[in-house]
Amino acid sequence: MIFIVGVAVVVAWALGWSLSNWNQPLRKVLPLYAIALGGIANLIDRVFRDGHAVDYMVLNVGPTHTGVFNIADIAITAGAIYLMIDLLVQPRKA
Repeated sequence: MIFIVGVAVVVAWALGWSLSNWNQPLRKVLPLYAIALGGIANLIDRVFRDGHAVDYMVLNVGPTHTGVFNIADIAITAGAIYLMIDLLVQPRKA
């Protein structure tokens, strides 16, 4: 239940912020849309599949098992990484 509520809160925040700031540059809102939509997809899985999200991609590098994930996880991770990079890399002032 904690995962469902936690995901719902983060998704609601990301979607609400994105929709209320739709006039912001695409680089600001696109990562939040990715996070929100990935969260919605995982939330739907958790609600309809007894609290579990369906993971169907297995990534192995040689003998190392690196993870099991789905497209929603990729969207969430890519959005979060993009936001971190955008926050860390400030444009130079002329």
